[in-house]
Amino acid sequence: IAADEIAEDQSIDEDPIAADEIAALAARTTLAELGMAVKTVFTVDADDAALHAFQRMTRLGLTSAAAVSGYREDGSFDGEVVCDVTAGDIRGVWPDRYRALTSPLREYIERVRGVERGAGENEIGAVFWRPRPARPRFFRRSTTFADVVERLSEDAVHHGFVSEDRAGTRVTSKDLIGIVTQTDVLRRICFEDEYLSECLSG
Repeated sequence: IAADEIAEDQSIDEDPIAADEIAALAARTTLAELGMAVKTVFTVDADDAALHAFQRMTRLGLTSAAAVSGYREDGSFDGEVVCDVTAGDIRGVWPDRYRALTSPLREYIERVRGVERGAGENEIGAVFWRPRPARPRFFRRSTTFADVVERLSEDAVHHGFVSEDRAGTRVTSKDLIGIVTQTDVLRRICFEDEYLSECLSG
């Protein structure tokens, strides 16, 4: 199913489609078919200091990245995607706990998200009402749009990484081909013309 065919069939103003028809379409349409599978993924060293990762993200104007093991001297990675990191992971860290930012990124993420629901503060001093799992969400090219919506709704997850269908349970940096966010999902649901054109041209 082509993305332009879906957009044409679901013209909200001219030919409204029943909710059950939309749900059925979402359940059989994949990320690849919608042009949502491929997008550049920014990676950082999971074993480097957390502060360095946040500095790189800030300089590049990014809000999320994949933390990958197996850093090479040439700046590339050849290891597993161990966690995701977002700008929100530094929010609320108390001044007397800044030293935590010098710990390896993967350890920092485990600690900053290590509070149970209703338990209050974590080891870093930040308070998260809906802590997210440290392990990232993974989708495949063949993952359906409906499955993406359902899984992003779990545990307040903002985004998930897209990997090749051939990737196993241990997803490496070589398997990563894209990232899907809640914003992407909302734009597709609303069939925003500018976003649709971007997907079709890409």
